[in-house]
Amino acid sequence: MEPFFPNSNDANAENYVVPEGVLAIGNEAFKNWKQLRSISLPKSVEAIGEDAFLGCSSLTSIELPKGVRVLEAGVFSGCKKLNSIVLSGELTSIGDCVFSFCERLKSISLPKGLVAISDGAFYSCDSLEEIALPQEITSIGPEAFFCCKSLRGITIPQNVEAIGNNAFGCCSSLFHIDVDLQNNVYRSIDGVLFDKDGKTLLKYPGGRDFDNEGNEIDDYVVPKGATAIAQNAFLGCERLTSIKIPEGLETIGYCAFAYCETLMFVEIPKSVSSIGEDAFGSCRSLTIRALKGSYAERYAKENNVKFEPLD
Repeated sequence: MEPFFPNSNDANAENYVVPEGVLAIGNEAFKNWKQLRSISLPKSVEAIGEDAFLGCSSLTSIELPKGVRVLEAGVFSGCKKLNSIVLSGELTSIGDCVFSFCERLKSISLPKGLVAISDGAFYSCDSLEEIALPQEITSIGPEAFFCCKSLRGITIPQNVEAIGNNAFGCCSSLFHIDVDLQNNVYRSIDGVLFDKDGKTLLKYPGGRDFDNEGNEIDDYVVPKGATAIAQNAFLGCERLTSIKIPEGLETIGYCAFAYCETLMFVEIPKSVSSIGEDAFGSCRSLTIRALKGSYAERYAKENNVKFEPLD
């Protein structure tokens, strides 16, 4: 399949029509065509190469032919004005950073047969408010929706088996993460993402400001039975002022509460025996409350965090 590359003399074009009969768009074919506002792809196209439209900062819309089954890495990365895209109904995979930094993309309809969303696929899509994940999807890559500041909610379908680190990190408007009850790997407890048995708190939604009963939230009590808080679990949560961790929890992961700049108090039980690097990084107003002689007291002193003994 011979890839198509446009004539470099056309690089300042505002509109472009790819010739009929083309089967594949080459890697970086239209990279940094900053004047390109629209492009027409023929029905014959089956493949679009990596970074094919990367940096096309004036491109506003595009319709993909039905034969396109995979979007390779970075295809539309940095298309800052892209606000409308029609995906192929045959699409099964969205590669790394495909829509990263598409700042005006408010919504997108994902095809039913999609099974994978790769690393950073929607990274920093500032305007993305909603997205419905299809039932067939099995994996969501690391940082897939990182810093999607307008995203309000997400539902994890029943077939999802893997959610990568920080997939929903720094989503400052995200107020709930729901999980299909038939999912065998994950569950939601009051809008917070846990593993299926409720032992590991995986992600606290960064915009969670009301509980299921409509009560305003500025503090959070980790449910009894949890034994671990995963890395980056509360990263960048801007609303919380206090956290209470139950007896029985043992580990707090790397950067678990990093950049929670409003966080003032964390109550840590004696059962905690491991706190990861930068677990409370940039929590400038933080006081750790714990028993004297506990691991938490030692951690506070070693990391110059204010300590307050519990009675």
